[in-house]
Amino acid sequence: MKEVEHVVMQLKNDFSTRILDVRELPLQETVIEVVSPDVQEVTAWLLEHSSFHHLSTITGLDNGEKIELYYHFWGRQGLSLHTELPRENPSMNTLTDLIPGASFYEREIFEMLGVEFTNSQTQALLMADDWDGQHFPLRKEEKKLKEKEQK
Repeated sequence: MKEVEHVVMQLKNDFSTRILDVRELPLQETVIEVVSPDVQEVTAWLLEHSSFHHLSTITGLDNGEKIELYYHFWGRQGLSLHTELPRENPSMNTLTDLIPGASFYEREIFEMLGVEFTNSQTQALLMADDWDGQHFPLRKEEKKLKEKEQK
């Protein structure tokens, strides 16, 4: 049995009501859908019980209805935790107490999509020093505003 299969089986057992879905993707990638409040606990479990200890990045996107976050881990193959947040006031627990390097990714997602990470740094990382903290470039409404301004 591959390690990822073992990890998925254990997570389904340990977090039975909190794992929403598991999808196999091409190129040795597995995506586990988790309710947002449990991402930190599932990550702690991964770090303690598996070889998926390298957080490669966190990807955020605005699908028009929700803000989606993908936490990409690597350990001989890919394993991503996926969660969705409401578009209004999206908030997540930080992973920096478990993975200090997550701060970079969390700060980027805050600036680009407006996701607040509890107990995390929020000073500007990529945006200009005069950024107002109210406009998030990767939000759907920001793209629409830009298109209107260009017309």
